[in-house]
Amino acid sequence: MTRQTFSRSVDIHAPIEAVFAWHERPDALRLLTPPGQRLIVLKPLASLHVGQRALLFALAGLIPTLWYVEHVVYDPPHEFVDRQILGPFWFWEHHHRFVALDAQTTRLTDAIEYALPGGKLGAWLGGRLVTAQLARMFEHRHQVTRQAIESAAGSNPEQKRID
Repeated sequence: MTRQTFSRSVDIHAPIEAVFAWHERPDALRLLTPPGQRLIVLKPLASLHVGQRALLFALAGLIPTLWYVEHVVYDPPHEFVDRQILGPFWFWEHHHRFVALDAQTTRLTDAIEYALPGGKLGAWLGGRLVTAQLARMFEHRHQVTRQAIESAAGSNPEQKRID
């Protein structure tokens, strides 16, 4: 299995506890889903705690896919991790990391390790496509997250983005 990695970070002008708490909202996944992305939550998460599972329906291109994920790490306000149980990847693990840069600034990093079906050939054929899709998705997610949290806090500083 050929594993690949993807990582994106954004700095948010808000305390670490507020950024982590925003991700615990029941509607967070819906809010973070980019427009036009065909994703339906069939069974939502009750929380981000270890053992919680969600069932999603997605269209990967024209292929309908069930995606079943389980939360395997819950360490508020620093990290939570979800891992694919069933889905389009041979392996998928998504780390959501939160680091306080100071009392009012948090760096959110989404780090994903994944493997596509087909081993090295699958990675070679689909790796660039998956990376491009993830880049677009996390550009949207980070913009939504930053705007929602900073608007709620009543601030609107310049966005600092780290790639």
